[in-house]
Formats: sequence, structure tokens, C-alpha cells
Amino acid sequence: MALIMIVLALLAGFGVANTVLFSVIERTREFGVMRSLGMSSRRLAKVVVAESVLASLMGFGAAAVLGYGLVVYLAQVGIPLGPMGTVYGEFGIPERLHASVSGWYWGASLIVVVVTGVLAAWYPARRAARLQPVEAIRDQ
Repeated sequence: MALIMIVLALLAGFGVANTVLFSVIERTREFGVMRSLGMSSRRLAKVVVAESVLASLMGFGAAAVLGYGLVVYLAQVGIPLGPMGTVYGEFGIPERLHASVSGWYWGASLIVVVVTGVLAAWYPARRAARLQPVEAIRDQ
């Protein structure tokens, strides 16, 4: 389970990093204006990271709602194993697998999402923090 979660976190991390990096590139002039008005580079980096975490949390919320509905359905109906169910029955595996929900899974998933959002925003935040105000405003 941990290996699957790591692979999914990496995939999600690349998606978030791509989105945040594109956002930073598109908003270069905006960040240049913010820097020229006195915003520190550290604070600008925090803004980018906060946006990344917020986008990750919104995605987690939507996925949690849809995922919970699917888990409730699979807990009631189950996943039939078909003809292999009789073979697995010899090893103590039932013919239908039923899903279950645990608060630990939700908590661990939330932690993975937040950490992934922060790590994915590291490079784009660093890029935004290194912008020179005059060059950023003039670039576009």
C-alpha cells in the first residue's frame, strides 16, 4: 500500500508542480509588481507555496467526497472475484471483497497531499523569489 501511495504522490506532485510553475511563468509581471511594491522574496515564495497547498487541498477535498461515495458503494456491494473467487476461497479469501474506511487512511492521505503540495511548489516558489522586479515587469 505504501508503494502505491508513493507512486500516486509522485504523479500528483508532478501535476501540481507543473500547474504551479505555469502559474508562476504566466504571472511574472504580477510578481514583479509585488516585489517592486516592497514584498520580500521570502514572502513571495510563501505565497506561491500557499497557493500550491490550497490547490492540493481543494483537489483532496473533491477526491475525498467522490472516493468516499465509491468506498461506501463498494463496502455494500463488494467486488466480485468471479471464477477466481472459488480458487481464492481455498486460501481463506472471500468470493467478494468489501471496501472499508479508516480515519487513519484519510489522515495519512491528507498528510501526503500537503507534503506533496509543499515539495511540488519548491522550485516554482524559488523561481518567483529570484525575480528582479524591473526585469520581471519589462519581460512581458
